[in-house]
Amino acid sequence: MNALRHVTRNLRKYPIVANSVTYGGLYMASDLTQQTLRHYYVTGRGDEHRLQVDWRSVGNFGATGTFLLGPIVFLWYRMLDHWMPGKALRILIPKVVVDQGVLAPCTLALFFAALGTLEGKSVADVKKEIKQKYLTTYLVSWLFWAPAQLLNFYLLPPHFRTVYVGSVALIWTTFLSFVKHADGTKLSDAEGESG
Repeated sequence: MNALRHVTRNLRKYPIVANSVTYGGLYMASDLTQQTLRHYYVTGRGDEHRLQVDWRSVGNFGATGTFLLGPIVFLWYRMLDHWMPGKALRILIPKVVVDQGVLAPCTLALFFAALGTLEGKSVADVKKEIKQKYLTTYLVSWLFWAPAQLLNFYLLPPHFRTVYVGSVALIWTTFLSFVKHADGTKLSDAEGESG
């Protein structure tokens, strides 16, 4: 109980730092989850070979979540709550639409661009990857995030929003990590190979 109280106090006292660090940690966990799932269940090599964690990838996800996307998400929800205060359905639906129509396309593009850059890819290769993976991923994000954000905006106080989004993003970013590491294939091709 003391740990929860400590976390809550830090979220209120240093909200952007605490939320961003938590967001980055959850991004790291999602890449580790993706690597583990891919190793044991997708490739089928789990029984034959020990998992070799790609720590550079985990670090890239952590840096992207902590220093880029975490602060952006935190500041975005602060602004969004200021522009569209309240929890009535007539406010929540437009709030989710604005969130998915403005923040989601930007953070998704930043996700692919930042990770591609951290991987040492050329600008041309980053653009190619975004062209291959962006649209399908963005459309899937509507199915995943719209219900999650309705809960977020309805149930949670503002200082917990980024942590909630980061926690839900553990699932989402595990999916993104699968998409990200499906090199040279479109999302639909990658799904067909694993099925």
